[in-house]
Amino acid sequence: MTDRANWRTRVPLADRRPNPVRESRPRRLVAALVAALVALVLLVALGAGASGLLTSRSVEAGDAELAKFLLKGARDDLSKKQYDDALRKLEKARDEDASLIETSYWAGVALEAKKDPRGALARYREFKSAYVAKKAEKQASKDEDGLVALAQARIDQLGAGGAEFARIQDAYVDQLFAFAQANFIRDPTVAARALRMLLAARPEHDGAKRLLEKLGVAAPTSKPAAGADAGAWEDLLANRSIDVMEGWEYVDGMLRIVATEGKAQTTPRYALIDTAAHYVYEAEVRVIASSRANRSIGLGFAQDKDLGCFIACLEAKKAFIFRVGGGQDTVDLEVALLDKPMALDVWYRLELEIDGTRVRFGMDGRSIIDMRITERESLKGRIALYVQEGTFEIRKLRFGRRG
Repeated sequence: MTDRANWRTRVPLADRRPNPVRESRPRRLVAALVAALVALVLLVALGAGASGLLTSRSVEAGDAELAKFLLKGARDDLSKKQYDDALRKLEKARDEDASLIETSYWAGVALEAKKDPRGALARYREFKSAYVAKKAEKQASKDEDGLVALAQARIDQLGAGGAEFARIQDAYVDQLFAFAQANFIRDPTVAARALRMLLAARPEHDGAKRLLEKLGVAAPTSKPAAGADAGAWEDLLANRSIDVMEGWEYVDGMLRIVATEGKAQTTPRYALIDTAAHYVYEAEVRVIASSRANRSIGLGFAQDKDLGCFIACLEAKKAFIFRVGGGQDTVDLEVALLDKPMALDVWYRLELEIDGTRVRFGMDGRSIIDMRITERESLKGRIALYVQEGTFEIRKLRFGRRG
C-alpha cells in the first residue's frame, strides 16, 4: 500500500503571494493575508494527519480483508477436495483476524472430509462456543447465524457416534461380567479370562477386580515407566479426578477443553490426589485448534493453598516450569526451547517425575528440563492440569506413586 503519511496538498504560489500592485493597502489587509496563510498551513498539516490516520486504518482493515480472502480461498480448496491446503489457509486467516470464527466451522468440514471425526467435532464445538459469545454481545454476522444450525447438526451427528460407542462398550462389559458370574463355579478358568478381557476395556471396574480376587487371580495392572518400584497407575480420566469447569468436559473417554479467545482458562484445575514425595504424572495431549502462538498445556504439581503451585508447561516452541499463585508473582524458573514446534492435531506425551525436590519434565520419552526447586523442602501437594488459549484433548492422564 502506498504510504501517504508525508503527502501534502500543493497550493499554487500565486494563491499565497501578496499582489505587488496592492502594496500600498492598509496594514489590516497585510494582517488578513498573514492570518490566511497561517490558516492554510494548519489546514495542510491537518490534511496530512488525516491522511496518516487513513493509512493506519487501511492497514488494519487490510488484515481483516486478507483473512476474508484466505477464507474464500479455503472454501474454494474445499470444493476441489484440497483439504490440507484449505486447513492451512484457514489457520492463516484465523491468525489475521481472530474474530473470523467461520474458520473453525470450515476447518471442521475439512477435518471431517479427511476422516477425522474427533478433530472435526472439536472444531464444530469451538465454532459454536465462539458464536454463542459473539451473539451475546450482538456481534454475530449473518454468515455466522447461517452456519450455527449446520454446526449444531454436525455436533449432534458426530457426538452421537461417541455416545453409541459408549453404549456398545457398556453392553460388552455387562455381558462379560454376567458370563464370568455364571461360570464362576462351573469353569473358573473361563470366568477369569472373561474378567481379564473386561478389565482391559474397563480397568476401573471394581466388581471384576473383586471377582478375580475371589478366584485367586491378581487383577492386571500397568506400571509407570519412570520407575520399576512405582505402584500401579491411577487412571485420572476413568476416575474423573480432575475438577472441571465451564469449557471442560469428559466425553468419549477423553477430557476435552475449550479455552476460548480472550477467555484463557489459566486457572489450574486440581485433582484430590495425595502425591507423597516421589511420583510420576503423565498425559497424552493434542491441540486441536488455536489462534494464538502462546497456546499452552501443562501439568501442575506441589499445590499448596498458601504457597501456590508449579506448572510444567509446553508452548508452541518452548517448555518451561513456572510458579503461580500463593500471593506471589508468577515466575519462570526454567525455560528450554523445543527441537521443533508443537504442531496442531498431533498427539504428544508429557512426562513429569518428582523425586524429592528434583523435577524432570519431558515429552515423548525425551528429557527437556531437569532441575531442583530449592525454595521448598518438599514438592508434596495436589496435582493439576493447566491450559491456555485453544482447544485441547487429553486421551490419557495418569498418576503413579514411587517407593
